[in-house]
Amino acid sequence: MENFWESVTNYQIPKISNILLDEDTNQFHYNQTSISTSNWNKFTDEYLNFSLSINKIALFLTDLKQTEDLLDTSPVNASFNARRIDLNFIGKSQSLIIFLATAVEVYCESVFRTASNKFDLVRLDSSDLEDFYRRFNIAHLPPHRKLSDVLKTRMDFQNKDNLKIAYKLIGIHLPTLVGELWQDIFDTNRMGSLMRLRHRIVHNGLEIMKDHQFNFDETHELTMKSIRFVYQIETRRTELQLHNRDIVVIKNS
Repeated sequence: MENFWESVTNYQIPKISNILLDEDTNQFHYNQTSISTSNWNKFTDEYLNFSLSINKIALFLTDLKQTEDLLDTSPVNASFNARRIDLNFIGKSQSLIIFLATAVEVYCESVFRTASNKFDLVRLDSSDLEDFYRRFNIAHLPPHRKLSDVLKTRMDFQNKDNLKIAYKLIGIHLPTLVGELWQDIFDTNRMGSLMRLRHRIVHNGLEIMKDHQFNFDETHELTMKSIRFVYQIETRRTELQLHNRDIVVIKNS
């Protein structure tokens, strides 16, 4: 997994050197003072929380790779493609995908909530605001109120159309910003997209085994795509000053 940390350098994901996973409880333990960057306090809170999730996911990926290698190197297991039916390996793959999709969704919602505090309803495009009200089934408020005042306790950002309409309100057109990653992450009609996989895992359970074979490379690639997706949003929202920090160091290299 050293290659993993080299590959995320450009996305400024700080590595926590002593984060540990208790395999009995699935709880993580770490000491923030061990984070290997002097800029930890200069990131936005939303990106730091996502980075912490990526540190946890890196541990899951390491464990997943070790499990896959054990299955593949066993002559008995390799003879009947044990990865396809090994419930331990499948369970680890599914848990990681659910955790990753949730981390992306939480980041997107938290960024939107932070940005919403900066917009008065009267400043927003009336047509876009009407689409937003209708999409989220939200009652209209007087124009002198802030966008944050109309938000529900939980906004459904699993749905890519919901996310697109919401972010358009704050000046970010996600399909244009992130390009093909938009489909790779959020298009539930695309085979192998992150949100489609999570949906099938949550709602179909082991039925997904009939037509989908989990593997480390797929999960690793989805992780990298998620990091690139979030980083592009983070870069754009800092350019637009849609954050709560005076100093932010996220920039395009």
